[in-house]
Amino acid sequence: MSDKKPTNSARDVLKIVYSNICSLQKKTNDLDQDKQKIMEEVKVKFNSRLAVLDIDLSDESDDTSDSNDRD
Repeated sequence: MSDKKPTNSARDVLKIVYSNICSLQKKTNDLDQDKQKIMEEVKVKFNSRLAVLDIDLSDESDDTSDSNDRD
C-alpha cells in the first residue's frame, strides 16, 4: 500500500502538469494569434500612412516642378 500512494500522487502530479502544459499551449496559441492580428493591423496602418505620405510628397513635388517651370 505504501507503493500505491506515491504512484497515485505521481499520477495526480502528472495530470496537473499535463493540464498546465495544455493550458500554456492554448495561451501560447492565443498569443500567437493576437500577435498576428496586431501585426496585420500595424501593416495596414503603416501602408495607409505611407500611401498618404506618398500622396503628400507627390503633391509637393508637382507644385515645386510647376514653380520651377514657371521661373
